[in-house]
Amino acid sequence: MGRAVCELVEAGFPGEAFGLSRTLVEIFFNVRYISNKETEDRAKRYVGYFTKTHESWMTIIQRYYPEKQSMPMPDFHEHAMEMAKQYKSPHNWTGLGGQVKEMALEEDTYEVDSKGEPVKQIFDYEVIYWWTSQFVHRTILSLAGHEMEPGGVFRIRGRMEAERGRTTDALSNVLIFLSKIFICACRGMQADQPEELLSEITQLVSSFTKTK
Repeated sequence: MGRAVCELVEAGFPGEAFGLSRTLVEIFFNVRYISNKETEDRAKRYVGYFTKTHESWMTIIQRYYPEKQSMPMPDFHEHAMEMAKQYKSPHNWTGLGGQVKEMALEEDTYEVDSKGEPVKQIFDYEVIYWWTSQFVHRTILSLAGHEMEPGGVFRIRGRMEAERGRTTDALSNVLIFLSKIFICACRGMQADQPEELLSEITQLVSSFTKTK
């Protein structure tokens, strides 16, 4: 995913790269939630969610492709359909309402802030996730690079200088959230932290900050 963001940046699509970087934020929230506590149970629940997707496909086939209902089912079909009952919603795997927010705001079992309180990912959710979402859902805020003066002839990418800042933002998101994913994943697997890699990422993030 990080490489995909970089490819978009290199090809001259900073806004699209910034929107795609939201996926890394979501990956981080998922990995952090799984590794934070009850890791094995949460990991199994995450993997088992494929059964709910399988169930949803069965519903789609019945509704829109009834002629295909007689097609052979995979070997895991019966087991998947039974297992899918464990998931109340077809739209999230945790069973939590407002899944992304709940994962982000769960109290950390590893880190505390300067006041000794468990860390929550409030900033990442309320700022980074919110801001990148503007470019995922294509709100008017994401169209600055295509805006024209009243009366002017519309041109796609006619004002791309307005999106230059998204280049640094997108690449910063790749570095920052990759490092956070590494940290949480290693905790969950009880593995050593990749200190050399994390140090290199920190240096790169610092260079972006100085550039801005």
